[in-house]
Amino acid sequence: MEGKVMRVSALSTITLSLLFIQSSAHADSILDIANQVKSQGWFKSCSQALPRLNSISEPSPSSPDWKVYIKIKAGCLSELRRDAEAIAYINKKLPDAKNDSEISEYLGTSYIRLGSFDKATEVLEASLIGADNSRLSEIYSKLALSYSQQATQLSPTDTLEQTRVLKKAESAALEAIKLGNPAAPHFYTQLGQIQILKGDFVAAENTLNLALSVNESYKWEKLELKPIMEAEILMAQSQARRYQGDDVGADYMAEEAIRKSPTESLKIVMQQIHEASKTATSLQRKSHKDDSGKHNLLNQIYIPLDEDI
Repeated sequence: MEGKVMRVSALSTITLSLLFIQSSAHADSILDIANQVKSQGWFKSCSQALPRLNSISEPSPSSPDWKVYIKIKAGCLSELRRDAEAIAYINKKLPDAKNDSEISEYLGTSYIRLGSFDKATEVLEASLIGADNSRLSEIYSKLALSYSQQATQLSPTDTLEQTRVLKKAESAALEAIKLGNPAAPHFYTQLGQIQILKGDFVAAENTLNLALSVNESYKWEKLELKPIMEAEILMAQSQARRYQGDDVGADYMAEEAIRKSPTESLKIVMQQIHEASKTATSLQRKSHKDDSGKHNLLNQIYIPLDEDI
């Protein structure tokens, strides 16, 4: 992926590794593809693995290779952001996907990308059951994202439901941090953004400062993600400042986020967020009550989906 900080990666190699070992020896082509995904990772391999897989006849459901085939195809469709196809394929081939943690995570990821947050929450909660410990922090992070996006879709007058859903989002984000080994900077950033959504700006500032500190020492697999993460944190800090009435501080933090964005596309996105935040806050101050909800605080927070902005 090209750049977004908070990657909603659908995939894990744990179950695939086990299936790879269990798969029968005669299906050399499927085994070769499974080995490619296992050794290179989903992002690097799927653009090649999926066409190779499509050139092979799907094994019979009675074959031990069938589940390998289905998981690679479902995972690659999700990884390549062919989300509608991934959902249709999984629902057709594995209608009981909730009983498979890894498939549920693929499904939940694709539902998030398509904005179906109720469905995403349902399947991601199911994916916690039986999940490998190495996946739990990422699943909780995805749940936090799904819950927080659900909150943004609620009516601004439905404050009790907003509070309930955001509490779930915060709990999931805290669990992601707790289970991370170590916790990634985007987990702290996500928590800070949820605290902004809740209006808990002091806690948000403290969390986002911690996110900056963690980002400095975190061992990124791709070094280019570090400045992307920093820009994301700075923009979140800008929004926290603006909603507290500190426009000067907010502008400074936003300009820093734009300046430190390592790609032109990210600079453009950050500039758009900055302008939208200024406009929304100005309108909020002119009207303490906005029945349309278009400029409600919950609708203004930027929570990235995955790494390539």
